[in-house]
Amino acid sequence: MDVSKDPRLLVAEEAVRRLERILAGWRLPWRLDKENTASLVREAKRIVYQLRYSYTPPRILASTGEVERLRDIAGGLAGQLLNPPPGAELALSQRLTLAEARWAINILGGLAARLRLGDEPKPEYGVDVVGVEVTRVEELGPSLYATRATTGRIVLSIVTNIRDIGEGQVRATAILPPRLFGEVISEAMYSSGPIDRSLIGKRVPTSLLDTGLAGAVLAIVSGKS
Repeated sequence: MDVSKDPRLLVAEEAVRRLERILAGWRLPWRLDKENTASLVREAKRIVYQLRYSYTPPRILASTGEVERLRDIAGGLAGQLLNPPPGAELALSQRLTLAEARWAINILGGLAARLRLGDEPKPEYGVDVVGVEVTRVEELGPSLYATRATTGRIVLSIVTNIRDIGEGQVRATAILPPRLFGEVISEAMYSSGPIDRSLIGKRVPTSLLDTGLAGAVLAIVSGKS
Protein backbone atom coordinates (compact mmCIF):
# COMPACT_ATOMS: atom_id res chain seq x y z
CA MET A 1 0.00 0.00 0.00
CA ASP A 2 1.44 3.37 -1.05
CA VAL A 3 1.37 5.68 1.98
CA SER A 4 3.78 8.28 0.60
CA LYS A 5 0.96 10.84 0.28
CA ASP A 6 -0.83 9.99 3.50
CA PRO A 7 -1.51 13.32 5.28
CA ARG A 8 -0.42 11.88 8.63
CA LEU A 9 3.08 11.23 7.35
CA LEU A 10 3.23 14.46 5.35
CA VAL A 11 2.29 16.48 8.43
CA ALA A 12 4.91 14.58 10.45
CA GLU A 13 7.47 15.47 7.81
CA GLU A 14 6.50 19.14 8.08
CA ALA A 15 6.82 18.91 11.86
CA VAL A 16 10.41 17.70 11.46
CA ARG A 17 11.17 20.58 9.08
CA ARG A 18 9.89 23.07 11.64
CA LEU A 19 12.01 21.51 14.37
CA GLU A 20 15.05 21.80 12.11
CA ARG A 21 14.37 25.51 11.59
CA ILE A 22 13.80 26.12 15.30
CA LEU A 23 17.04 24.39 16.19
CA ALA A 24 19.03 26.20 13.51
CA GLY A 25 17.82 29.60 14.70
CA TRP A 26 17.63 28.86 18.42
CA ARG A 27 16.82 32.05 20.32
CA LEU A 28 15.09 30.84 23.48
CA PRO A 29 16.69 31.85 26.79
CA TRP A 30 17.70 28.49 28.22
CA ARG A 31 20.57 26.10 27.73
CA LEU A 32 20.15 23.54 25.00
CA ASP A 33 22.19 20.44 24.28
CA LYS A 34 22.30 21.20 20.57
CA GLU A 35 24.29 18.13 19.61
CA ASN A 36 21.88 15.73 21.27
CA THR A 37 18.80 17.62 20.09
CA ALA A 38 20.06 17.76 16.50
CA SER A 39 20.72 14.01 16.64
CA LEU A 40 17.13 13.36 17.75
CA VAL A 41 15.72 15.56 14.97
CA ARG A 42 17.87 13.79 12.36
CA GLU A 43 16.67 10.43 13.61
CA ALA A 44 13.04 11.58 13.47
CA LYS A 45 13.57 12.78 9.90
CA ARG A 46 15.02 9.42 8.88
CA ILE A 47 12.19 7.48 10.50
CA VAL A 48 9.43 9.60 8.93
CA TYR A 49 11.05 9.17 5.50
CA GLN A 50 11.29 5.44 6.07
CA LEU A 51 7.62 5.26 7.06
CA ARG A 52 6.49 7.25 4.03
CA TYR A 53 8.09 4.78 1.65
CA SER A 54 7.40 1.60 3.59
CA TYR A 55 4.34 0.54 1.55
CA THR A 56 2.79 -0.59 4.81
CA PRO A 57 -0.87 0.12 5.73
CA PRO A 58 -1.21 2.83 8.40
CA ARG A 59 -2.86 0.60 10.99
CA ILE A 60 0.08 -1.80 10.75
CA LEU A 61 2.60 1.05 10.81
CA ALA A 62 1.07 2.23 14.09
CA SER A 63 2.45 -0.83 15.89
CA THR A 64 5.96 -0.77 14.46
CA GLY A 65 9.12 -0.11 16.41
CA GLU A 66 9.81 2.95 14.26
CA VAL A 67 6.61 4.69 15.34
CA GLU A 68 7.28 3.73 18.95
CA ARG A 69 10.75 5.23 18.61
CA LEU A 70 9.22 8.47 17.29
CA ARG A 71 7.22 8.70 20.52
CA ASP A 72 10.43 8.30 22.52
CA ILE A 73 12.16 10.93 20.39
CA ALA A 74 9.26 13.32 20.98
CA GLY A 75 9.72 12.85 24.72
CA GLY A 76 13.41 13.59 24.44
CA LEU A 77 12.79 16.70 22.35
CA ALA A 78 10.18 17.94 24.81
CA GLY A 79 12.73 17.73 27.59
CA GLN A 80 15.16 19.86 25.58
CA LEU A 81 12.94 22.35 23.74
CA LEU A 82 9.94 22.82 26.06
CA ASN A 83 11.87 23.63 29.17
CA PRO A 84 11.63 27.34 30.04
CA PRO A 85 13.13 28.24 33.42
CA PRO A 86 10.62 29.00 36.20
CA GLY A 87 9.38 32.57 35.98
CA ALA A 88 10.93 33.19 32.56
CA GLU A 89 9.38 36.13 30.71
CA LEU A 90 9.39 35.41 26.98
CA ALA A 91 8.95 37.91 24.17
CA LEU A 92 6.06 37.32 21.79
CA SER A 93 8.36 35.87 19.12
CA GLN A 94 9.84 33.47 21.67
CA ARG A 95 6.41 32.35 22.84
CA LEU A 96 5.47 31.70 19.22
CA THR A 97 8.61 29.59 18.74
CA LEU A 98 7.82 27.63 21.89
CA ALA A 99 4.26 27.01 20.70
CA GLU A 100 5.50 25.84 17.31
CA ALA A 101 7.98 23.44 18.92
CA ARG A 102 5.21 22.08 21.14
CA TRP A 103 2.95 21.50 18.11
CA ALA A 104 5.69 19.73 16.14
CA ILE A 105 6.67 17.49 19.07
CA ASN A 106 3.04 16.54 19.72
CA ILE A 107 2.59 15.65 16.03
CA LEU A 108 5.49 13.19 16.24
CA GLY A 109 4.49 11.79 19.61
CA GLY A 110 0.85 11.29 18.58
CA LEU A 111 1.48 9.72 15.18
CA ALA A 112 0.59 6.19 16.34
CA ALA A 113 -2.88 7.24 17.50
CA ARG A 114 -3.62 8.97 14.19
CA LEU A 115 -2.36 6.00 12.16
CA ARG A 116 -4.78 3.77 14.05
CA LEU A 117 -7.73 5.86 12.82
CA GLY A 118 -7.81 3.83 9.61
CA ASP A 119 -6.03 3.08 6.36
CA GLU A 120 -7.92 5.70 4.32
CA PRO A 121 -5.79 8.86 3.92
CA LYS A 122 -8.39 11.36 5.12
CA PRO A 123 -6.98 14.91 5.47
CA GLU A 124 -8.43 15.33 8.96
CA TYR A 125 -6.39 12.35 10.13
CA GLY A 126 -3.25 14.45 9.69
CA VAL A 127 -3.80 16.45 12.88
CA ASP A 128 -5.36 16.00 16.31
CA VAL A 129 -9.04 17.01 16.37
CA VAL A 130 -10.46 17.06 19.88
CA GLY A 131 -13.59 18.25 21.63
CA VAL A 132 -13.08 21.37 23.75
CA GLU A 133 -15.20 23.56 25.99
CA VAL A 134 -15.00 27.29 25.30
CA THR A 135 -14.18 29.05 28.56
CA ARG A 136 -13.54 32.65 27.47
CA VAL A 137 -14.48 34.87 24.53
CA GLU A 138 -13.12 38.39 23.96
CA GLU A 139 -13.52 40.64 20.93
CA LEU A 140 -10.18 41.07 19.19
CA GLY A 141 -11.20 43.14 16.20
CA PRO A 142 -13.94 43.45 13.59
CA SER A 143 -15.51 39.98 13.36
CA LEU A 144 -12.54 38.44 15.18
CA TYR A 145 -12.57 36.87 18.63
CA ALA A 146 -9.81 35.71 20.99
CA THR A 147 -10.99 32.65 22.91
CA ARG A 148 -9.77 30.14 25.43
CA ALA A 149 -10.86 26.52 25.38
CA THR A 150 -10.00 23.40 27.35
CA THR A 151 -9.89 19.69 26.65
CA GLY A 152 -9.92 19.02 30.38
CA ARG A 153 -6.17 18.42 30.19
CA ILE A 154 -4.78 21.35 28.23
CA VAL A 155 -5.88 24.93 27.59
CA LEU A 156 -5.75 26.33 24.06
CA SER A 157 -5.71 29.91 22.79
CA ILE A 158 -7.86 30.11 19.65
CA VAL A 159 -8.59 33.11 17.43
CA THR A 160 -11.75 32.72 15.37
CA ASN A 161 -14.21 34.63 13.21
CA ILE A 162 -17.18 32.51 14.28
CA ARG A 163 -19.80 35.10 15.25
CA ASP A 164 -21.88 32.84 17.48
CA ILE A 165 -18.97 31.43 19.48
CA GLY A 166 -19.91 31.46 23.14
CA GLU A 167 -18.66 30.45 26.56
CA GLY A 168 -19.81 27.00 27.58
CA GLN A 169 -20.08 25.71 24.03
CA VAL A 170 -18.38 22.44 23.11
CA ARG A 171 -16.84 22.29 19.64
CA ALA A 172 -14.35 20.19 17.71
CA THR A 173 -10.97 21.86 17.51
CA ALA A 174 -8.12 21.01 15.15
CA ILE A 175 -4.73 21.65 16.75
CA LEU A 176 -2.69 23.40 14.06
CA PRO A 177 0.68 25.18 13.78
CA PRO A 178 0.42 28.37 15.85
CA ARG A 179 -0.30 31.69 14.11
CA LEU A 180 -0.08 35.29 15.24
CA PHE A 181 -3.09 37.60 15.17
CA GLY A 182 -1.64 40.88 16.34
CA GLU A 183 -0.34 40.12 19.82
CA VAL A 184 -2.33 36.90 20.21
CA ILE A 185 -1.07 33.40 19.40
CA SER A 186 -3.73 31.06 18.01
CA GLU A 187 -2.99 27.36 18.51
CA ALA A 188 -6.01 25.73 16.91
CA MET A 189 -9.09 26.13 14.73
CA TYR A 190 -12.69 25.42 15.64
CA SER A 191 -13.82 22.73 13.23
CA SER A 192 -17.49 22.09 13.99
CA GLY A 193 -20.64 23.64 15.29
CA PRO A 194 -21.67 22.97 18.89
CA ILE A 195 -21.40 19.26 19.79
CA ASP A 196 -22.24 17.06 22.75
CA ARG A 197 -20.32 17.55 26.01
CA SER A 198 -19.44 13.85 26.07
CA LEU A 199 -16.84 14.60 23.37
CA ILE A 200 -14.73 16.96 25.51
CA GLY A 201 -11.17 15.66 25.44
CA LYS A 202 -11.96 12.99 22.84
CA ARG A 203 -11.24 12.63 19.12
CA VAL A 204 -14.28 14.03 17.29
CA PRO A 205 -15.81 11.81 14.57
CA THR A 206 -15.27 12.89 10.98
CA SER A 207 -19.02 13.11 10.40
CA LEU A 208 -19.22 16.12 12.75
CA LEU A 209 -16.35 18.11 11.25
CA ASP A 210 -16.48 21.13 8.95
CA THR A 211 -15.25 20.58 5.40
CA GLY A 212 -12.77 23.47 5.73
CA LEU A 213 -10.45 21.36 7.86
CA ALA A 214 -9.13 19.56 4.77
CA GLY A 215 -7.83 22.87 3.40
CA ALA A 216 -6.09 23.65 6.68
CA VAL A 217 -4.25 20.32 6.59
CA LEU A 218 -3.30 20.85 2.93
CA ALA A 219 -1.81 24.23 3.91
CA ILE A 220 0.36 22.50 6.52
CA VAL A 221 1.78 19.89 4.13
CA SER A 222 2.41 22.51 1.45
CA GLY A 223 4.31 24.67 3.93
CA LYS A 224 1.78 27.54 3.70
CA SER A 225 0.47 27.32 7.26
